Amino acid sequence: MQEAVKYLTDNLDELEGFLTKAERKTLAENIKRNLIERPAKKLRRYDYYTAINSKRITVDVSVFSTPRHEITAWVTCVDIINRKYLSITI
Repeated sequence: MQEAVKYLTDNLDELEGFLTKAERKTLAENIKRNLIERPAKKLRRYDYYTAINSKRITVDVSVFSTPRHEITAWVTCVDIINRKYLSITI
């Protein structure tokens, strides 16, 4: 799970058009700070929700324990003031 979250935080540049550099840095720090490793099961999941400025951000990382260790990460951002919405899958 830690590898998946590290990959996600390293690739937050994909949100460049939506979040400023300072907001991406804050998001990466908050994600790392709130990661709690759980015992390994078939599905390990990390959920995180925050609000930075006017943007509500939801991060959802799922790791499926398969021979290939499939990792899926979803990031959803909603900017209520500017009425923008973004959802990416990494």
